Amino acid sequence: MNVTEQLLSVVHGELRWTELPIGLVEKRGGQEWFFPATDFSPIVLDAKDITQGIKALAMHTEELRAWAAFILAASSLLSFEKFDESEEGEVLLETLWDIAFGVPLENIDLPRPNKG
Repeated sequence: MNVTEQLLSVVHGELRWTELPIGLVEKRGGQEWFFPATDFSPIVLDAKDITQGIKALAMHTEELRAWAAFILAASSLLSFEKFDESEEGEVLLETLWDIAFGVPLENIDLPRPNKG
């Protein structure tokens, strides 16, 4: 599995970010990440990527919270440029922030995908 596939597996909630072999560091007592300088082009995410991750981790509150914080912090690896194109994307970004700051999932009105 290459780095892109591994990162998408993390985004989809299939792989923990701590399992990525790209030099990430977490500091306890407040999460901090160090992302090494690379020639890596950020992966452009869409709403379904984030929705899949939320669904995969929904029953694991602390893991979901750490996942959301990682996704937001990984701006040198992940791009949210498509999220500005729709209201659903903007709401999902707000949802990620809420989750990362500990708002319980049951208190968040998750966006419903647009059809068509």
